Amino acid sequence: MPAAKFLCEDMSEVDFPPEGFRAIVSFFAIIHVPVDEQAALFRKLSRWLSPSGYLLATVGTRAWTGTEANWHGAPMYWSHSDRETYLAWLSEAGFEVLWTRFIPEGDSGHTLLLAKRAPTCPPPRAGEGN
Repeated sequence: MPAAKFLCEDMSEVDFPPEGFRAIVSFFAIIHVPVDEQAALFRKLSRWLSPSGYLLATVGTRAWTGTEANWHGAPMYWSHSDRETYLAWLSEAGFEVLWTRFIPEGDSGHTLLLAKRAPTCPPPRAGEGN
């Protein structure tokens, strides 16, 4: 991707023009945003995607919020909802979930999902996903 532009931003604070992306990929990042902010984040992602754009993301499988003081040398925070709640939030944000896969980790795991923004779904207006 020689023409790619890379940014280091807080996904819950940054904003992009509507329909500016054909795909968004988020591996093991959304689960570090407080769960009460995640539904709004999915609305933002939907607004940023072009009609029929794709979202590939890992989210939680079961509800859990916690911290670890020394996660590979630094404190870490996690905040998950359960799989069914994520599917509902995605639907409410205008996504059609194409498939999900369970990704095992220890005694639990995560959900990998591929979703597509509904082509007839207007994106949420600016301010609705913030």
